[in-house]
Amino acid sequence: MAWRLHLTDRIVRRIDVLAGKPNLLAAWTSTDRVYFMELQNGGKLTELQIHPPKTRATAMWGVFLKTLHAPNGISLPLVKTAQATIYQVADGKQRLYRVSESELLLEAQGVEMRLAADQPFVAVAFDGALTAGLDRAGALHYYRQGVHTASVDTPLRLTDELQPHLAIIEGGTGVFVSDGDQILLFDGDGELVKRVPTGYTLGALACSPDGSFLATGDLDSNMIRVYDGRRLVPTHQRFAVELLADAKKTQSISSALAANTAVGTLAITNKGVLVFAMSGMLCATNLTRMITMPSVKVSSSAES
Repeated sequence: MAWRLHLTDRIVRRIDVLAGKPNLLAAWTSTDRVYFMELQNGGKLTELQIHPPKTRATAMWGVFLKTLHAPNGISLPLVKTAQATIYQVADGKQRLYRVSESELLLEAQGVEMRLAADQPFVAVAFDGALTAGLDRAGALHYYRQGVHTASVDTPLRLTDELQPHLAIIEGGTGVFVSDGDQILLFDGDGELVKRVPTGYTLGALACSPDGSFLATGDLDSNMIRVYDGRRLVPTHQRFAVELLADAKKTQSISSALAANTAVGTLAITNKGVLVFAMSGMLCATNLTRMITMPSVKVSSSAES
């Protein structure tokens, strides 16, 4: 499986793989419009334009929430509105509202609970079992079922030039975090498991749900790299433009990418299916179409 699709003349802001029957790809071209297509072949199914109420304090908010799912019934994992950024689990039974940088609200069974933050968060990730927040000082915070369980000082060096990234392994068993120059893996209790320098400027990051794969986009060379998520060792890599050229067009519309176009967002599945976006172009491929890296024996030390 390898296909490419020129979806829009605008930038694709976010992509999500929604595992279900069938497996779907959701691609956001703006905060209020998302397109759905089949992951296997890129066949476009439908699109959804969201219309949130002006306030959450209305019965219409509950009606709006019921629309935030894909055609296969899976809830959209992240939706941005003027009222809040909404994080959802797949069945829609739990969600997290990021109302502001320092205010998070956890909703379960219709009851909301505020997660207090001493400092504003620059990045947030939500898995249902775990909420993780990275503050401006580089400290990582864990919340489970609304209870603050850990605060960890990290060696991250946050700057205004690079966007930090957070990704949670399903079940809250681990967290990947990056400041753009290094990648850190923490376990479910907040203990540092592994730290590796990238050697390049990281512009995009995503892990497979089970944490077995970690995919990154290189802003310097536009190389896409895939790591063994448990050891943080690179196993596969290939230039994004080569993966695009290797993929089959799903439509006859001709399109060209500017020379400086970078990988903006990506996703990877437990089976090694990789999806990424460059401007308005989507590409779905897999590890078999990438270059396998030589095996490297690594230390188990968190500082290696």
